[in-house]
Amino acid sequence: LSLHDALPIWRKDQAQQILERILAVNSVDARLQVGRALIEAGDYAQAIALFEGMRAQSGSSREVDLLLARAYLGAREDYKAINLLKPAETDDSTGEAAYLLGIAFLDAGATEEARVAFEDAVRKDPRNGRALYSLGMIESRNPDQLAVAIGHLQEAIRLEPGNSAYGIELGKLLLQHDEAREALALMQRVHVDGPAAGERDLLLGIAQIIVNGSAQAVPTLERAAAENPSLALSHNMLGFCLLAQGDMAKAAASYGKASDLDPGSRIFAHGAAVAFDRSNDADRAMRYATRAVALPGADGEDHYLLGKLFAKTSQQNEAIRELNEAIALNPDLEEAYYLLARAYAQ
Repeated sequence: LSLHDALPIWRKDQAQQILERILAVNSVDARLQVGRALIEAGDYAQAIALFEGMRAQSGSSREVDLLLARAYLGAREDYKAINLLKPAETDDSTGEAAYLLGIAFLDAGATEEARVAFEDAVRKDPRNGRALYSLGMIESRNPDQLAVAIGHLQEAIRLEPGNSAYGIELGKLLLQHDEAREALALMQRVHVDGPAAGERDLLLGIAQIIVNGSAQAVPTLERAAAENPSLALSHNMLGFCLLAQGDMAKAAASYGKASDLDPGSRIFAHGAAVAFDRSNDADRAMRYATRAVALPGADGEDHYLLGKLFAKTSQQNEAIRELNEAIALNPDLEEAYYLLARAYAQ
């Protein structure tokens, strides 16, 4: 049984006794090894106690301070990490302290300070893929810096080609930047297992829709929905493709699944209502159309759809109410005037 494997099975009532024995060991390397194993095992409290004890006994050192900072970050004691790392950052030429400081600032909600720290980490070590990735993710929040963010993530992937998380985030940015062909090529190269594969295939499917059309994307999005059934957008995009292929029943089922997974999405609810209406399922169409108009941001199209469904089921008063609301929200909605006139006539 390795040290790392043994740590998680320590009983809590034995922890303090074991820690005291570790602190009694004269070998600094042995203590560091135990501390690293504690961090890897997620036992941040014991790691903090160990490294704080080492600092009290022997004073601070770069290695101990960086490990203690990692333990603070793991325990969500961000401000302790910041106070520890700020003095160390100036003297650390490797950029590791700056990177950890950036993570601490980011966790504390100080985005601008985090950006400056990650820039410092990259300046000190241009091959720090983690810092490049973190910097790019901050930059991506600003539409004016999207191209710069893409460049930083591309460099992070070049340095760490096996990191699928970098590839997935870059794929999202490329699609946002209207670089669907680049996103398609990238997603075809990203290899990942488990639920994350669902996100990869969702991005691949979206890129396929843009580049090659909906038909090619159907099997990809079916796979995405199976790999991670909780991703509402996968079901929604699959519904879009199936609707384009004329498979109304399956499209409606996918749209409905998306709306049920994310009932707060007006777009998903509207799409489900349209699909069920086209598949002649009036009850389900009414259910999702009613959901759409009840959500914030409901527009003229949402009220027009519900009004049309009421008119189809001869509920003229309700149809008139919804169609008037549709026209009030969107006076240019010509079809609403036509349907409203018919409802009044009836």
